[in-house]
Amino acid sequence: MAIANIITPKVVRLRKVYPYYFTFTTFTKGRWVGEKILDVFAREFRAHPVEEYERCIKSGSLTVNYEKVDIDYRLKHNDLLANIVHRHERPVIGDAVSIVHLDDDLVVVHKPPSVPVSCHSSLMMFLCCCRCC
Repeated sequence: MAIANIITPKVVRLRKVYPYYFTFTTFTKGRWVGEKILDVFAREFRAHPVEEYERCIKSGSLTVNYEKVDIDYRLKHNDLLANIVHRHERPVIGDAVSIVHLDDDLVVVHKPPSVPVSCHSSLMMFLCCCRCC
């Protein structure tokens, strides 16, 4: 009778985050002063079509100095722009992150492949990032 090696699948535990609101903020750049807010967002932040930014301004989720403005608002020096977005992050594998090597110049970690390492990622809660500058 032959004995077969039976591989049982590992139970994968996931780390999950409930959807949440996140506020992006920035101050008016010099080149934006005097321009309409909708024109600036359409040109500088091209992640969404101009219609989406228009909807956000009208709904009040995109504000100036935390106050609702019209789409024809012209930006001024030191205006604080705030854009509230609703985020849904993908689950990541729940395995532990461990340090493999650490010295003055280098940090080496062992992490699950689903854990992001880019500080520019839209996944913020489980970010594995080190700022060394």
